Formats: sequence, structure tokens, C-alpha cells
Amino acid sequence: MREDECKRNEFVDDLRSAFDLSVRDAGYYARYTKKMTLIENALSKPAKSFYVSFEEGARRINAIEKTGDCGKIKDLNAQKYKDLHREFVKLREKNPNIPTLALIQMAINRPAPRFYIKPQTAALILNRNIK
Repeated sequence: MREDECKRNEFVDDLRSAFDLSVRDAGYYARYTKKMTLIENALSKPAKSFYVSFEEGARRINAIEKTGDCGKIKDLNAQKYKDLHREFVKLREKNPNIPTLALIQMAINRPAPRFYIKPQTAALILNRNIK
């Protein structure tokens, strides 16, 4: 299985887990809560990683290092790469002797502050992947 397929499967599983946790957190009131509200709560929970390939992460971090912005990427994807770059910078400051490519891989695998997709997209993914 390719790296991007593995990341996608991992992402879907983690999104499902975050949604289930959101439902559990709502407890009794979950049945009276709109599904989109539960999804929004799930999306605001920390994600296990940034769910990007090494190549994509390296390309975006390099672009931000050179230009200071994400280029043509907008909204949540831009925020994802800014947060990824922030993690990279923290790691680089703490570990100046580790090679840059290793730091990029470490940053990609660190927990992300949230899931970087719109609630409507998450609803489609969750509905498609009901177990």
C-alpha cells in the first residue's frame, strides 16, 4: 500500500474515533444534538498527525521557509501547513543537530491541533465509511 493510501486510511479511522469520542462526550444529549454539531466538535479535537506525505510536507515547509507563506493554498490547508511549519521550527530549535529531513518527518508525525477539513467533507467521509 502506498504512503498516501495508508495516511488516508489512518485519517478516516482517526476521524471516526474523534467523532465517536464527540458522541460519548455529549452523553445522553447526543441523540438530541445535530450531527453537524457533533462533527464540528470532533474536528476541533487534536488529530494524531498531520496526515501528509513526507514529500508534500517537505515541499510545503520548504516553501514557507523561503517565502513565508503557503502560496496558492487557502483556508484550512494553509492553516495545516502553517501549523506543520510551526512544529518543524520548534523541533529545529530543540534539536539543532538533527538533519532537516529527519525533523520534517518528526513534525509530520507529531499530533496536529485539529483535523483540517470542513464539517461537510467530514460528514461525507463519515457517512461513506460507516462500520
